[in-house]
Amino acid sequence: MAQAASQPTGDGSNPEVSRTVSRRSFLVMAAAVTAGGSGLMWWSPWVPGDRKSFAPDFWIRIHADGRIHLTIHKCEMGQGVLTALAMLIAEELEVEWSRVRVTQADADFRFADQNTSGSSSIIDSWTRLREAGAVARAMLVRAAAARWRVPEIECDATGGVVSHRPTGRRIGYGELAALAAAVPAPEPGAVRLKPPEAFRLIGRRVRRLDAPDKITGRQVYGMDLRLPGMLYASVVRCPILGGTVRGLDDTKARSIPGVRDVVRLEADAPSRLPERVAVIADSTWAALQGRQALGIEWDKGPNASLSSEAIERQLADLDDAEPVVLRNDGDALALVRKAGALHATYQVPYLAHAAMEPINCTAHARGGVIEIWAPTQFPQRAVEHVARFTGLPRERVRLHVIPMGGGFGRRVYPDFVVEAVQVARAARAPVKTVWTREDDIRNDFYRPVGRLRLSAALDRKGRPSAWVHRLTGPSILRQVRGAAASPEESELYPEVVLYSVPSVRVEYREAAIPVPLGVWRSVAQSQNVFAVESFIDELAHQAKADPVRYRRDLLSSHPRLQHVLDVAARAAGWGAPLPAGHGRGVAVSTYGEPTSLALIAELSVETRGRIKIGRLTCAVDCGQIVNPLSLEAQIEGGLVWGLSAALWGEITVKHGGIEQSNFHDYRVARISDMPRIDIHIVPSTAPPGGIGEPSVPLVAPAVANALFAATGVRHRQLPLEPQRAG
Repeated sequence: MAQAASQPTGDGSNPEVSRTVSRRSFLVMAAAVTAGGSGLMWWSPWVPGDRKSFAPDFWIRIHADGRIHLTIHKCEMGQGVLTALAMLIAEELEVEWSRVRVTQADADFRFADQNTSGSSSIIDSWTRLREAGAVARAMLVRAAAARWRVPEIECDATGGVVSHRPTGRRIGYGELAALAAAVPAPEPGAVRLKPPEAFRLIGRRVRRLDAPDKITGRQVYGMDLRLPGMLYASVVRCPILGGTVRGLDDTKARSIPGVRDVVRLEADAPSRLPERVAVIADSTWAALQGRQALGIEWDKGPNASLSSEAIERQLADLDDAEPVVLRNDGDALALVRKAGALHATYQVPYLAHAAMEPINCTAHARGGVIEIWAPTQFPQRAVEHVARFTGLPRERVRLHVIPMGGGFGRRVYPDFVVEAVQVARAARAPVKTVWTREDDIRNDFYRPVGRLRLSAALDRKGRPSAWVHRLTGPSILRQVRGAAASPEESELYPEVVLYSVPSVRVEYREAAIPVPLGVWRSVAQSQNVFAVESFIDELAHQAKADPVRYRRDLLSSHPRLQHVLDVAARAAGWGAPLPAGHGRGVAVSTYGEPTSLALIAELSVETRGRIKIGRLTCAVDCGQIVNPLSLEAQIEGGLVWGLSAALWGEITVKHGGIEQSNFHDYRVARISDMPRIDIHIVPSTAPPGGIGEPSVPLVAPAVANALFAATGVRHRQLPLEPQRAG
């Protein structure tokens, strides 16, 4: 949560802003103005104030005219975080929502943590931002009481007005701003936060503040950014993983009209950048034309023979390797070695992020200052990497966070920001570095491939008495940190097996594969939940039990999960007869505390084996809901994301390079593929849980189980293509 180097002075002023590109001129050119009634402003870590305004912290500024500006430190990437976090502050501040304007914070290390990932924004901010609003409200009440010379206890604050109950006097926040600025702030822990029954805003269906700009096309993403005198760059990478530049002939490229320069970019191991070649030009088109004219001789390196088939063999060869044991309750290993145990192996492929907006970043290096406009999920990390790479103090690295057309974990990493800075330093002008879709898909940090072997011994009632879960695959942490993953830091979640089983053993075998890895929406849940929820379905079938009832009986330690399972089953009409060729499948999962979800998929198998998803019914309990509209959108988005991965998602390797390049061979769900989606929210006053990722991993097992119900054929490998049954 940080607002960092872009505002070195405490009042938010920035004396070192370029004379050529002032903040004002940039905002005007980028059309980054408050859209009429939208309540949204972009790319400024502060809102120009006056001596009569009241700014008790980094988040809140109240102006003398009653305007309320809230600065939000988490990054907007389509999930609605600017609206949701502003609602937390506004709730406790007691202001009218229509008067609220929201600003996206720049990178700033005065915030504790700006990282936006892991479905954690609401969880991280739930208490902190509500306390910020409550502290500001208390100061306004104290200011009013001092002005009226009455006890604070006789005053109330609501709707942006402080009132005195005995006399009926009222005064607006704006009129109190200057006086409140001089009032000592109470400690955050000393203010009283509202109980859920007193909420006026939290829990309401509030339209997102950025919706009008997105609907009308006024939203400015990184791809849309324009600066005076800006150049454009396209960067070429070796098509073989780990390859380097052996020779470069840029004669033809430099002859292309509009091409300004061709630059070899050095590798940067900490940000996982290989050696590359950049073409800098007056337009993106000229940069792309110059790139095609380059004569590059590549040193293919040691991975030129790498293939998906070789990777699959490598994973299988590790079946008997010594594992890292993550959990070992009872004597599961001995029990599943006995006759009668069930065994199944599941396989999941590499997956790309393929966000709708390809990777891009704009940078300008001049006068010992680097200014960056980046659609990044981790602005502070990006600043630190740029400071490390350039040798500049991080106060000299100013990063403006740009709205993102999707993140999904890809924009966690700083590689594209460091690369943009490399290009800008070479160009000595503002440069936008743009990746093509092919660059994006072939140079991603991929969701790991995985081989999951599950075994279970059943008791006389057909319930598992022992369960062994074995995951084999490469380690994200190994690549990112360069160190072995300890058991508690592995990509497995501690409760990978949720069901009540007397003996459970969970193992991890690490595979060293040179395909670059990164976090992908729901991370290891997308691997493990597919295997666990498919296997529990197989156990239910073996026991001749109803899959919903079988799960429910084994979830005695997870009553909330039992409840969402009941809600989903009832809403989906579980058990009602279906036509031939149709089937229903179920899957459940948790995502930390307290998020619990159940999903029921209904599908049919059409001619030539095409799978047609008819309906997805999802029940969710994620604790206290801030904005039901955003929650529903997040669940829907996660289900569509999971559907794309379940049915078609696969990255394959051939001759050391990634085979897929665009949406023609890395397919995502289209409108014609969309099923009916029903979402059922279980009301709760428990602390809020995450919701951006939890629905993703449920889709693959629910669809696979429905496919089995429709056809009698079990699918254990993703994506769910007909030839992969058995």
